[in-house]
Amino acid sequence: MNWILLRGLGRHSLFWNDFPLRLEKELKETDKVLCLDLPGLNGEKTKFKSISDITDQMREKWLSQKGDGAWSIAAISLGGMVAMNWASRYPEDFNHLITINSSDAKLSPVYERLTPRAAKYLLKILKEPSLRNKEKYVLEATSNLIEINETLLDQYEAIAHKSKINLKILIKQLWAAFNFKSPDQIKTSYTVLTSRGDKFVSYRCSQKLAKRYGASIYIHDTAGHDLPLDDPNWVIQRMKELD
Repeated sequence: MNWILLRGLGRHSLFWNDFPLRLEKELKETDKVLCLDLPGLNGEKTKFKSISDITDQMREKWLSQKGDGAWSIAAISLGGMVAMNWASRYPEDFNHLITINSSDAKLSPVYERLTPRAAKYLLKILKEPSLRNKEKYVLEATSNLIEINETLLDQYEAIAHKSKINLKILIKQLWAAFNFKSPDQIKTSYTVLTSRGDKFVSYRCSQKLAKRYGASIYIHDTAGHDLPLDDPNWVIQRMKELD
């Protein structure tokens, strides 16, 4: 099984850290992991207004690289919205869909999709001029189990510098996310992963998605919003169980 991985709001694929390598070790030698960046990262010019627009661009990237074999998709937060939209519109593309701590405007109120604590951090991040401090605030807001040390901040600052995301792209992504409504139907086999300890997006959003689609749901008790960072082995185990 080949896997597409999608990150969330303003996050370059390098923020998966070693998760793709860990996942590849669990796959067959012929299988691959493809990390795709959302539009507007890496300084490229792009136009989009909705999650559907983002999906169209992501699918075009994938079609140019996919090769042979079956594919599945795992995506976190805003990336999960793209993955839901993608799987609903092109059910033949994937064997499995996994969303991680995602949400939608149809089922969940704003204060669950972006908790009051998260809103304060988001404003703090948007106002902060230092990339290093921005990444420190992101980690504080989205991780519960990782030690935030100088080595990690060095790594994250370098990735943030490389991704070249600007305020305009962030606002466009936020607008697309807040207006996203889950599709009427998802035919692809669907699994929901969420964190009870998520202080950025309430885990209740994921519960509602699972109930709406009759999806399997697994709840991590202590991890934060960035579940693949906090407990990558737990996420990979859930993925392996799908084969």
